[in-house]
Amino acid sequence: KAGLWERDIDGQISLTESQWDEVLDLARKQTVSGLVARGLEHLAEGSTEPSDSAYMRLAVETDKCESRNMKMKHLQEKLFAGFEAQGLHPVQLKGQSVARYYACPELRESGDIDVYFSAAEFDKAVPDDASIASDGSAEYLRDGIVIEHHRQLLDISNPSKQEIIDRLIDRYGFSDGTTSPELTILLLASHILKHCLGRGIGLRQICDYARAVAVLEFEKEELESAISSLGLSKWVSVLDSFCARYLGSELEDRKPMLAERLLKIVLAGGNFGQHSGRGEGAWNTFLSFFSNLGFSLRVAPVEAFWTVAGLAKGRMNKKA
Repeated sequence: KAGLWERDIDGQISLTESQWDEVLDLARKQTVSGLVARGLEHLAEGSTEPSDSAYMRLAVETDKCESRNMKMKHLQEKLFAGFEAQGLHPVQLKGQSVARYYACPELRESGDIDVYFSAAEFDKAVPDDASIASDGSAEYLRDGIVIEHHRQLLDISNPSKQEIIDRLIDRYGFSDGTTSPELTILLLASHILKHCLGRGIGLRQICDYARAVAVLEFEKEELESAISSLGLSKWVSVLDSFCARYLGSELEDRKPMLAERLLKIVLAGGNFGQHSGRGEGAWNTFLSFFSNLGFSLRVAPVEAFWTVAGLAKGRMNKKA
């Protein structure tokens, strides 16, 4: 909370050296070491602090984070310049565009570079060395960094919602190669749901959502209407409750029990479920979906069905 909102901690924190090590290990698994580093700046006087060696480890991690962010920034500028030279209109998703919602953008840990193209431009934008995933997205490497092209803006699998998504894109659109505030929040909420239904989601992605909702300007009633039209009202209520209860945001805590279940999912798997102990591959992905089925049916039953159906169809198409 202290690192996310840059505010002082009320009361002293007393942790042993081993407990601080656990905190830093958890931060690394959740890819929020930068936030913890900022939070340590706000410890109340008299609090215990991590050991010198732990501070050194954290300093190394934050330095790597800053260096990677700089590398990604330059690579993205180069990529977008190339796309625009071809007459294309790339739209940045998440990543660097979301980092600017933080007080210290350089400490928001980055993953891949995600780019959206309209249906009319997608095929032209895909390079020859890209591989096509089961969901239709394209993926390739540049300078050791994964680049993903997406033909679908929101992570909504329900086919009956595609026309609604198209209308939302027409209404809210893009600006300077990034999504509008409304589309950004819908994008983050649906992206978190997609991974939460499956292999798992990490704390960083939810922090992105909390910061975006706090920083961006939008009409609350309009956004709620858009969320409802996509069938995500209950899910967003759970997400808001999580942010209020565990991240200290000013959102409403309307679904405390489901927020607690979401916390268990976050802690069990870490960043995108990478620390869940499950292996890669379609079978383990299906197992992840079924292990979360009880939660999925309570927060977004229709979307959960179409997510599993879409995954199965994608795998069959790939085998064919």
